[in-house]
Amino acid sequence: MTVDRLLVAEQEGDSFDENGQPESRYQREFMPIALSPGGDGLIVDLRPGDTHGAVLLWDHETWNLDVPQWASVTSMLQDITHALETGTPVLLSHAALGGSQEPSTATIDDALGLTWQPTTPGR
Repeated sequence: MTVDRLLVAEQEGDSFDENGQPESRYQREFMPIALSPGGDGLIVDLRPGDTHGAVLLWDHETWNLDVPQWASVTSMLQDITHALETGTPVLLSHAALGGSQEPSTATIDDALGLTWQPTTPGR
């Protein structure tokens, strides 16, 4: 999947925003760890810098990275484990940083399928 995303970025060539700055592109330093049916995915940012090791959402339409959903894969797993054990929402830290993803609470259906429902913090 990473190869496909890199190929698309290369084929589209250079693109610049309204300020003349290069738009973000899918990069080799983005390690995909999950992909939605719509083409968005969770990536681990392996670039040097403040978000190194962070888990971010890659939007396949805008090619923009939001604030990290989690600081690391470890913090992602801890957040999800805590949410499943206590019935509390995930992504509270992401929301507190101004992230676009709403905190969500897990529900398990009769077939043991897991889904996440957006929730308002504090409810």
